[in-house]
Amino acid sequence: MHSNKANVIKCIIVNTSPTVIDTIKSYLNRIEYIELVASFNNPIDAISFLNKKKIDLAFLDERLCSFNWINISKKINHLPQIIFTSNNAKFRLEAFKLNATYYLTKSIEFSDFLKGIHKVENRFKRLNPTTANMVSAGTIETKKEEDIILIKTEHENYTQY
Repeated sequence: MHSNKANVIKCIIVNTSPTVIDTIKSYLNRIEYIELVASFNNPIDAISFLNKKKIDLAFLDERLCSFNWINISKKINHLPQIIFTSNNAKFRLEAFKLNATYYLTKSIEFSDFLKGIHKVENRFKRLNPTTANMVSAGTIETKKEEDIILIKTEHENYTQY
């Protein structure tokens, strides 16, 4: 995924553990197309924020959110993809019942973190297809970026992406 502004995945972290927040931040710093917008240590501030800003991904501590996630999610205008973090591997099934994109068990390994990010990225691409306008024989056509293999021109006036 390229890091132009249209493709940036905006995320937040909701967790009471400074260690978990720091770990997730350090992993996010290694991924150019994900922007950490804010982090919170309580779900009430996060809900308020989510109702003001469109966020694509939230890393949620299951202890803070899972017990009441169905009620919490009803209060959010734009529901982001969710990656739950937990000390309890038994919560994994419950997380997916709550429509989580992925589930990370603490302590979070980077390889597992990347698996979750790839799932988010794939879902994000399906929900937000990138398109390009192309001029062909005097008409403008809109094509999905993934359908474009090669753009060739005989003129010098073109933009290369």
